[in-house]
Amino acid sequence: MNAVIPGLTRTPTTEAYWRDEAALAERVAGWPLQRIGEPEEIAAACVFLAAPAGRSTTGHAIISDGGRTLVGTSPAAGAVPANFKAPGA
Repeated sequence: MNAVIPGLTRTPTTEAYWRDEAALAERVAGWPLQRIGEPEEIAAACVFLAAPAGRSTTGHAIISDGGRTLVGTSPAAGAVPANFKAPGA
């Protein structure tokens, strides 16, 4: 069994975290890639695991988070934006 663990990814569900470009730049400034993920990048990790190239990969979690886990979580990285509205709120 394997897993893909995405970090913050640009999707409609996470829009409150990335719609303000200045706040996003501040949020990702300390991350190695200094950007959030794109859906196709997460999909590529899934495709790898499902493809012949990934057939010997077993028992792994592929973390695709732009390096955020390498540097830990800063208060800015984990803070909920003031304009955040939970789905259905």
